[in-house]
This record gives sequence, structure tokens and C-alpha cells, in this order.
Amino acid sequence: MTVKNLVLVLLCCTLPLAALEVPPLSAPVTDLAGLLSAEQAEQLNDLLLEYEAETSNQFAVLIIPSLSGENLESYSIEVAATWALGQADKDNGLLLLVALKERRLRIEVGYGLEGVLTDAFCGRVIDNTIVPYFKNEQYFEGISAGLLELIRQTGDEFSPDPALVPATREYSQQVGAYLFLILPFLMILVVSIFLGRNRAFSRLYKRQYESLKGEEIRSAGMEPRLYQVWKKRIKLQLKGRVAGLAMAGAIPILPSLAMIPITPVALLIPGLYLSALFIVPLIWRPKELPYNLSYKRIEDDYKKLRELMKEVSSEEERQEMLKLFLAGYVSIALMRMVIQKKGHFDRKYYMTSFRASSSSGGGSRSSFSGGGGSFGGGGASGGW
Repeated sequence: MTVKNLVLVLLCCTLPLAALEVPPLSAPVTDLAGLLSAEQAEQLNDLLLEYEAETSNQFAVLIIPSLSGENLESYSIEVAATWALGQADKDNGLLLLVALKERRLRIEVGYGLEGVLTDAFCGRVIDNTIVPYFKNEQYFEGISAGLLELIRQTGDEFSPDPALVPATREYSQQVGAYLFLILPFLMILVVSIFLGRNRAFSRLYKRQYESLKGEEIRSAGMEPRLYQVWKKRIKLQLKGRVAGLAMAGAIPILPSLAMIPITPVALLIPGLYLSALFIVPLIWRPKELPYNLSYKRIEDDYKKLRELMKEVSSEEERQEMLKLFLAGYVSIALMRMVIQKKGHFDRKYYMTSFRASSSSGGGSRSSFSGGGGSFGGGGASGGW
């Protein structure tokens, strides 16, 4: 081998592999990965050509199969500079580069647009607008949505093809609405379950027990005095529960109303609420009240009261305890606490404590080419 040939071999060995070539610019959208259909590419071309004609801003999209080892930012700057996007005197070009294999993308912004299309804004467009679509393999929708966000941010008076807007903005709005509605939906679901139950219990009480008199009370296995105590107590309980849950239901309903124009799914929230109020009590008819609302609870409390009265030596205090119980001031646990604390039953202290616990909730109440623009690395990158 001659010295000349040896030198050539060494040079070939030491030369780096050929860099990724910049494709020729012939249209605003260059799809080398076959990511878009012909119709989708045509829609985007029409959008960007119309936008350039009205504003002189020149936007382009390049989709490549792979970076082939190239650095994303370096290659995007090379493409933008080679294509010379934007007008020479305005530097108002922009490049959206998508590398499919690496699942990376970058927005490269010309000097003239860096004031409005900041790195931070471009980063938000990538992360919040384009990437959510790309994760669902909706590439056309993601590119369209990103371009429209960038176009709107420039502040130019430009009206894009309306056919593009619903396919992009509406989707992102709906996704945001669904996320926003998660907490109100969970809240109204819990409220509706308890509201429906208590409305049904209220109807059962009114239908079977509220109007009992004389022998009807005894026939139902109830003692008239205790029935009156139970009647006072259950009315307060059901009224307080239903009113409280109805008010709680208004909290998640109000924000959901604002979401109805974006997605009809928001109607589920007021729908669940109204169902709990009016439909569930008609459909679900419990046969008996739960223990905490039943006459049996009062009967058991009365037995506990009789046992507790034995711990009080004064007959007068025992009668006070009985009167308070029959008047509806029912809290055996509180009576026991007063006796333990005072050594006897103090009526005044008990009433003060009872009202305090009730008021606080306790107790029972419960051809295309660049124009010569310049680029210097402004923009943002992202992945999906």
C-alpha cells in the first residue's frame, strides 16, 4: 500500500460519521416520518401559508423518523438557519421539530418573536398542549393545537380555519374540565348517598310513625311518653341532616355549572343531587329505620337513664334527670359526665353543656422558501 493510500485510509477512519442532513424546504410542513395523512398535512400547510400571507410570520414543521444521534437543539438550530425562516429584516420565523423515535420535540423561535414567544411560554405549549395529545398518539391534533397556541400568542389579528379549532382547543378544554370535575363529583357522590338515605328515612317516618296516637302507639310496641321523646328527637335529627346535606350539595354543584358549556358530563353532578332529593326516596323504600334513628335507641337510652339515676342520691335530682330526658334533652353520656365531675347531677351545668355541644354540631343535631430570518437558540424542548 502506498503512502498516499495509507493517508486516505487514516483520514477516512478519523472522519466523523455523516451528520443528519437538513431536508430541502418546499412547504411549511415536512413530514419525513409519515406521521400525518395527506389531508392533515394539507390542512396544516393551508393554515401556515395563510398565516404567513396575513402577518409575514413564517412557521414551519419538520417531522423526522430519528435524530440519528444528533443533539435535538443543535439540529433544530441548523434546520432553522438553513431554511432561513422568517423575513430577513424581522427574524420572525419559527420551527416545530418532532423526532419520532426519540419521542422528543422542540420549538425554535427566531430573534424577532422571542419577545412574545418566550422560552417559558413555548415550554408550556409543549408540556400542556402538544404532549397530552402525543401521549394518545394524536399527532395531528397535538401539532395543530400547539401551532394555534403559538399563533394566538403572537397577538396578530388572524382567524384560523374554524375546522382546526374544535379538534384542538375543545379537546384540551374537555380534559381540563374532566380533571376539574373529579373532586366535585366525588363530593356530590358522597353527599347524594347520605342525602338520599335520609330523605328515604324521613318519608318512612312520616308515613308510618309521625301521626300515631293513643292505642296506635301502644299497638306499635311503644310507650307513649318515650314515643313523644323519640318524635322530638327524630324530627330534629332528620331535619338537621337533610338541611345540612342539601347545603353541602350546593358546594360541588356551583363550580360544575360553569363546566356544562364545555362538557355535558358536568350535568351528572346536579343530576345526582336532584336524584337524591326527589327520585331516590321514591324508588328506595326502606322497611325500617336504622338503629340511631329508631325508637329502640330511645328505649335503650331510657334504660341507661334508669341505671344512671340509681347513682344519684337526691330524689329531686333524679326527677330533674327524668324531666330533661322526657323534654328531649337526651344525652346519657353527658349526664354521666356531669355526675362524675360534680359528684351529683347539676341541672344548670348539664343544660349549659348540652346547648354548647348541640350548637357545635355535637349531640343529636347533627412553493415555499425561507425569507432570511435568523435564530439564536430561543425556544423550548420536551418529550412524550
